[in-house]
Amino acid sequence: MLRLMFVATVFLGSIDLGRTEEPVASVIETFYQELDVNRSPQFVIQDISVPQQIHYQVRSAFEVYSPDAKGNFKAIQTVENTMLLQADALSQAVFTKSLAELKGSKFTFNFDRNHEVVSMEGHTAGPEVVEAKNANSISVLVSTVIDEDGWKELAQLTLFRPLDPTRPSATFVRKAVHDWGSLGSWYGKTIFTHAGTQRGISNFRYQHQLEYIKPDGPGDLPFEIQSPQFNAYEAGGAITFDAKAKRVLKVHERFRAKGSFTTAMLGITAPVSIDEQQEFTINVSGYQRKPDQPAAGKR
Repeated sequence: MLRLMFVATVFLGSIDLGRTEEPVASVIETFYQELDVNRSPQFVIQDISVPQQIHYQVRSAFEVYSPDAKGNFKAIQTVENTMLLQADALSQAVFTKSLAELKGSKFTFNFDRNHEVVSMEGHTAGPEVVEAKNANSISVLVSTVIDEDGWKELAQLTLFRPLDPTRPSATFVRKAVHDWGSLGSWYGKTIFTHAGTQRGISNFRYQHQLEYIKPDGPGDLPFEIQSPQFNAYEAGGAITFDAKAKRVLKVHERFRAKGSFTTAMLGITAPVSIDEQQEFTINVSGYQRKPDQPAAGKR
């Protein structure tokens, strides 16, 4: 009988009769993100140079929701407007189409208490493939306005919070991963350094230390990628941060990678070298926070 009573007591004790549900998350902060992107990849295909120049802007509205008991929270991004400012002849049509289709897109980012993105929900467009033919050759343009990992990185930078916001020259490290699809991926770390504070505005520099990883199987392109090799020569940026309000004002980043690979299509192979240069700026404005609401993340 004692044993049965003990089991019954344990059973009853395991039922949380006084359980309280987690409060429903509500919007505590809204703002606008204005993204400006410049890309200038230079391809050399069988000794023929194919330069590209693309410049576009994306304006989005963000809603940040109240954190749960562990400090985790979500943010919803809605793309309100896009604008193609410059494009070479080969890129014009595909970027005009892709940017137009991007309007109205909505993405949900789930953050941990340290403001790192742990998951993302929402459809992201795959690469656009366009053939450009002339009398002597067929060229294939494969391009994406922003890929899934790109959206995650931009959201994380926009909602950046330093782990040590006050100590000058303090550094901290976060994991860095970016999937390049059929071309492989990048893996490594990002080192953030506190570069000083003046009149309540802190500056942080960050450097990506990345290793290129070859793809582990065939991709989804209309041609095969063989023997890819890439190195990152410049990868980093700067963040302007309002230390008092605990929010990002501006981010600027540059990325440059050089590499080579061989394409195989219709029984024909062609060596390709590429010098990929990217530069983007994020400006954040229109912050509105509900009264008496703490910032998302750590409590």
